[in-house]
Amino acid sequence: IEPVEARRALAVAAGSVAVAPDEARAIVGELTGGRGADGVIDAVGGAAGLDTALALVRAAGTVVSVGVPATADWTMPVADAFSREITISFAVGNLMRDATVLEDLLSSGLVVPDGLLAHLTELDEAPAAYRSMQNRTTLKAVLLTR
Repeated sequence: IEPVEARRALAVAAGSVAVAPDEARAIVGELTGGRGADGVIDAVGGAAGLDTALALVRAAGTVVSVGVPATADWTMPVADAFSREITISFAVGNLMRDATVLEDLLSSGLVVPDGLLAHLTELDEAPAAYRSMQNRTTLKAVLLTR
């Protein structure tokens, strides 16, 4: 689910099914026979991503949020999550712990980040790089620290 058409095109080119937010429920319903997704990953963070994930997951399904929260609070629909037995978890990526595994995946060619890392910048330009990701003109930025 991606609101920016250029980013949906990248996802499609990588073999994904990419849809605009207003199409998500219909597509997930169509792909699952109306059941809902077994698992949903919220990579955005914040209330909108979590609310969307809960709307798309099936009963007894799992939602995992790896997105950095955009706000400190979220009004969780506890009664709905409880009655549908939804598992919700949050995970923080740990680059220091996972660096070797990630390097191996990249060097082996199993993971090819072409098109994803379009913005290389020096550390002193970090604020501008983060703004470009926030306003969705850059998918991911890499800060060079040499």
